[in-house]
Amino acid sequence: MSRKTDTQNLSMSFQRHGQQWQVKFPSNFPRSDASLCTNGEVWEMVGGDTVRIAVRAIISAINQPAAGAGGIHGGNPARMAAAGHAQWYGGEYGEATLKYVVNELTKIADSEVKMSRKTDTQDVTLSFNRRRRSWKVKFPSNFPRSNASLSTNGEFYAMVGGDTVETAVSAITNRISSLDQPLAAVQWYSGEYGEATLKYVFSELRKIAVGDVNMSRKTDTQDITLCFRRQGREWQVKFPSNFPRSTVILSANGEVCAIAGGDTVEHVVNEIINHITSMDHPPVVRSSRMKLCNII
Repeated sequence: MSRKTDTQNLSMSFQRHGQQWQVKFPSNFPRSDASLCTNGEVWEMVGGDTVRIAVRAIISAINQPAAGAGGIHGGNPARMAAAGHAQWYGGEYGEATLKYVVNELTKIADSEVKMSRKTDTQDVTLSFNRRRRSWKVKFPSNFPRSNASLSTNGEFYAMVGGDTVETAVSAITNRISSLDQPLAAVQWYSGEYGEATLKYVFSELRKIAVGDVNMSRKTDTQDITLCFRRQGREWQVKFPSNFPRSTVILSANGEVCAIAGGDTVEHVVNEIINHITSMDHPPVVRSSRMKLCNII
């Protein structure tokens, strides 16, 4: 077990079936989900209403890949490589599914859709260009049970998924296509109303900041980032250009720690403030350790 002194987050590392696992617990767990990493990559975000429920969900997520060849996962990555039907793109049905996904992305791409695969996790990444943006869509081996991650121009953009392959792929293409709109039409901070909204967000964050709130903007995506200090932490709050339709990314000391979203600007801003202020008084490590031991 290790602990980050700045965020008070706990990490627990271990091996199972030849895989290296790391479970990262945020200081306000279970209010925020734990992140499950395997072989150095984020596998899934897992949580629950209580510590007991969340821990059971974590154990279940870890056990699922080794549940046997009958399930959709069909074993750990070493076994997955040997069992062609284990991944979502394996076997006759899987090949047809992968072809469908590639075809759907080809319809919106301005270039060839290229595919790569990680040999350890069996994740598949499809890369292409669209409207002067470079896109990467990373599909986990258990897609669509786990969401796909979208990156544009080398930066993480969103996690997107759905109950079925068709629903998830439709959500992915819609999310990518949504950036085609003229930027002036989707910037949440433009125009008279947008300026008032930005002023509101700025003012609310200034209330919890120590010192100045600095603002920067990416010229390619028109995303806005507000930076400030609080309780010894450097916070970055990244607002997408079509906020609040898309979620906000919160980073503390350079590490992504939460994603906030909601139906209205006010709801999202409250969620952001609640998350940041909840980390002012980190839990006592000894108590957390006792709590986890009691569960086990």
